[in-house]
Amino acid sequence: MSARFAKALTFRTISHNEPDCIDSAAFEAMHRYLREAFPRTHQELTVEAIGDHFSLLYTWPGSEPELQPWLAISHQ
Repeated sequence: MSARFAKALTFRTISHNEPDCIDSAAFEAMHRYLREAFPRTHQELTVEAIGDHFSLLYTWPGSEPELQPWLAISHQ
């Protein structure tokens, strides 16, 4: 698994204040890689593109919906 995460670090997903400076192809490639490298995650969780579509939100519903949710975040 660590090799898959290490591969994800090779994508140059760099944010900029100027939208024209963002390499959207790098983000798209990273998202494609995540789907390929972690297929079960993408089958079980709901994945949404947020805002400018460079950020992803993964929702993993619990078996006890009355409990409080928890949040795990990551930078890509």
